[in-house]
Amino acid sequence: MPRLPMLFNALRGASTWQLLLLSIFVVGCLAFESWAVKLGKRREAYTPEGHDETHLLQTFTKVDQSDWLSSARLLQEALACVVVLPLVLNAGRSKGRCRPSTPALGCSKGKLRRKAFQEEHKAGQVHQQVESNQHNADALANKYAGELQAKAKGGDLAGAEAIARRMQEAKIPVTVVCFGALISAYAKAGKAADAERCLRELIDTGTGKPNTICINIAISACAKAGDVAHAEAWLHRMPELGVEPDALSYNAVIDACARAGDADRAERWLNHMRRSIAQPNVISYSSVVHACAKAGDMSRAESWLNSMEEDGIEPNVICYNAVIHACAKAGDCDRARAWIERMVSRGATPTVNSYTVVMDTLAKSGDVDAAEEWLLRMSSEGVEADVVSYNMLIGACTRCGDAERAQRWFRRMQQQGVVPNTVCYNLLINVHARIGDVGSAINWLTEMRKNQVPQDRVSYNTVIKAFTRNADVGGAEHWYHEMRAVGLQPDIVTFNALIGTCARVKDPDRAEHWLQAMLAHGIEADAVTYCSLIDTCARAGETARAEQWLDHMGKAGLQASLACFATLVHALAKLGDTERLEHVMDQLHLQGLEANNSMYNALISACAKRADICRAEKWFDTMVKAGVQADVVSFSTLIHACAKSSDLTRAEGWLERMNLDGVEANSVTYNSVINACARAGYPDRAEAWLERMDEAGLKPGVLTYNSVINSCAKAGDAARAERWIERMRARGVTPDAVSYSTLIHACLKSHDPLRSEHWLVTMQNGGEEPTAFCYDSVIQGCAHSGCVTKAERWLETALAAGVEVSANSFHSIIMTCVRAGDLEKADRWLQQVSDRGMASGAVAQCVAAAWAKQGKQSRGVTARRSAKSGCGLQALA
Repeated sequence: MPRLPMLFNALRGASTWQLLLLSIFVVGCLAFESWAVKLGKRREAYTPEGHDETHLLQTFTKVDQSDWLSSARLLQEALACVVVLPLVLNAGRSKGRCRPSTPALGCSKGKLRRKAFQEEHKAGQVHQQVESNQHNADALANKYAGELQAKAKGGDLAGAEAIARRMQEAKIPVTVVCFGALISAYAKAGKAADAERCLRELIDTGTGKPNTICINIAISACAKAGDVAHAEAWLHRMPELGVEPDALSYNAVIDACARAGDADRAERWLNHMRRSIAQPNVISYSSVVHACAKAGDMSRAESWLNSMEEDGIEPNVICYNAVIHACAKAGDCDRARAWIERMVSRGATPTVNSYTVVMDTLAKSGDVDAAEEWLLRMSSEGVEADVVSYNMLIGACTRCGDAERAQRWFRRMQQQGVVPNTVCYNLLINVHARIGDVGSAINWLTEMRKNQVPQDRVSYNTVIKAFTRNADVGGAEHWYHEMRAVGLQPDIVTFNALIGTCARVKDPDRAEHWLQAMLAHGIEADAVTYCSLIDTCARAGETARAEQWLDHMGKAGLQASLACFATLVHALAKLGDTERLEHVMDQLHLQGLEANNSMYNALISACAKRADICRAEKWFDTMVKAGVQADVVSFSTLIHACAKSSDLTRAEGWLERMNLDGVEANSVTYNSVINACARAGYPDRAEAWLERMDEAGLKPGVLTYNSVINSCAKAGDAARAERWIERMRARGVTPDAVSYSTLIHACLKSHDPLRSEHWLVTMQNGGEEPTAFCYDSVIQGCAHSGCVTKAERWLETALAAGVEVSANSFHSIIMTCVRAGDLEKADRWLQQVSDRGMASGAVAQCVAAAWAKQGKQSRGVTARRSAKSGCGLQALA
């Protein structure tokens, strides 16, 4: 301690009270010096503008860890002076009062001097020990603080927390800077809750007052996490903590509101900011403009941009782009164009984003032409399109399935010197995969490899999906192995695509094989996997197996989607299995799902196929009670069920209810009612419904007219049926085979074979190939009326045309010949029957009996043998 001897020599003659005042003065000066140094350092460290958060935190670290230690050292020296000074000076006084009269007195002086020296030496040792201890404590605190900040900066949050705990255990204060480092690290890691926890710990421990930076970081973390309420709460609490919110504080909260799309809230905070000390800046306004743009409120975004200019704040490119985005989102591209021009006039340079926000909106809406126009405009105005811009355009072409256009823009991008990336190639692979062009998809993947563009899982998955669309299991599996060969691991999308390919070829065994392969890779099956398996089994007609997978899905804790249930419902409906259908519907309701209109219609249709009207009506009522709107298909299916049961009254009742419910009937509906009339044999009612169909503006088709003709045929009114076929022609509807066959049958029922023959000729002349039913009707009609020659002619015509007429046509001619006594001709036709392998037992017996009556027993026996053996007469000979 060099200061003590100096003080001793200078103040040897001072009085005790003078020495006391001097000691107090020295302590005061030293304390003032400590305070001044600390204040100066803090002013140098804190700069509100132009420094980032990390720099400020590092500056506060230096201040907090060194200034209080230096102050303590100075105070220790002062206190040492206070303690030692009176002792030394009192010793000096004693020395001055001693008289050198005797040797004893001289001896006493020496002792006093030695004692003073010893006391002075002892005090120095004490001070040195204190200084040493303090130095060690400072070094340890600095060591811990440095390690904590290093780990926090490196992202080792667990390590930083562990050091903070060791500091607390060692009773070393965790400073504001250490807490700030932790808060900043958690914020960077996106862990807003942990950042808030550290801030609360800083406040609760009382180590120091949290500074603006710490709180701003916490607010910003909440904003990025979308937690607007917590961000606002911290901003409200800042004055209570003795910290004045600055522009960064408000901007973070406004940004949180903007991220959440809450324009009203963002506006409220901006207005609050305008009334506070912290005045809004360009960031504050741009956040509010962005919030309005995100909400799609174009006028509001424009209004804030104008207010910004009125407040003397020049908007930057970000602000203009936000307004342009709002215009694009509202679909007003002309207005977006006007803002780009205004931006240029204000001296701001448009960026790629100024144009691509409009391009993106147009591309997603499918307006490829307009998107192309904006890209060309961007290039003409000196803004170079980047790979993202071209990808937007190629993506729009992909969505429209325009592969040629996508390729054209890809080549143009290369010509402009823009290097295609992985996304670009994946889009091109996808556009070909979507249309099932496997070859082109593979070619683009090959070019990707050749140009050394990194391929990812999406590249290979898209190629596999191309084979899925073509139902090519072998090709899909080949590219799965190719994917593995280049070192890419398959994901759940890969396996789902493979299982989906198996569904296309109705191969449930192979689908289950790929499920096992997926599980072997440690990939858990998801809802899509199970739905694909259910679809595979349903397509293969293995509905029981499909139901088993539905049960497995539930046991795996996965809820089947409505689409998954729909697949099974439609498969069971095709089989007409109403009992199992109802069981699946019960499972669907137990999972809290509600069947849609299509599923209810499938169930009603299954009931209709079985002509179970009561069950169909029950499910119709269930659908309506569940709040599912019945449509034209629902009503038409019910009416069709009534028609199948020939329940005309019920069919007409449902059509009336359909009209009352405001559901417009279509041609299928009217056809079903008219068909019900036909089945019941009510031509008058059939014609009435046809007229109502005309009044509803629906044009009757061939099915409608066929039902009316059938109703006339059922009533035995051939003339009326003929009038309808003429009317049908007059209205430009060409009769088909059903029309003619129904009319021919009507003529036969009226015992008018000549008219039936007339309509068969008309049918041939009209270019319509007669069916076996038409030939059978005319042949049998002529034979029954005794016109064997005509019957034989039409039979020969049918055989020459390759039409497989029924055995009844042959039998009718044979029996007519027997009745006419022409047994030779009857034998010839009987031979035709036998040669064709047709049954001829009863007819052959009649021929044999006829020969026996004429006394030709041998011919009769031959005929009977022919009937038993099925061999022709020539074979027996």
